[in-house]
Amino acid sequence: MIGFILTGHGGFAGGLYSSISMIAGEQQEFATIEFHDDETASEFPQRLHSAISEFAKRDDEVIVFCDLQGGTPFNQAMMASAALPNVSVVAGVNLPCMVTAAIARPEARNAESLIEESLAAGCAGLIRSVLPVSDDEPSEGDGI
Repeated sequence: MIGFILTGHGGFAGGLYSSISMIAGEQQEFATIEFHDDETASEFPQRLHSAISEFAKRDDEVIVFCDLQGGTPFNQAMMASAALPNVSVVAGVNLPCMVTAAIARPEARNAESLIEESLAAGCAGLIRSVLPVSDDEPSEGDGI
């Protein structure tokens, strides 16, 4: 199985996991590691590194999903994964990306193909929607 670790600033990971499980069901081999502003400089890295190491020992491959490239969770995930060839790090995740990853994971050939599929879904999920303006709408000058 491909293990998933979701990390980010504040309640990002827990909130996103709540939405993922609502849509795709409860997930196995899935951990959330949140970075809180009241943690000491060593607390978060220790928790994240420990989770990554544990997952890397028991899973064929591991994907660490992060909220933001360049942020502390991403930087720590990159450092923790440097010596672990079966760990991949992805940044900038959103709900479409994560739901796709969760649903596709059981049938995924490997982490690389799963990452490609989930990144495509994440990008496709970013849209701008504009309601069309109807010509039948009364204008401001069309009072009673």
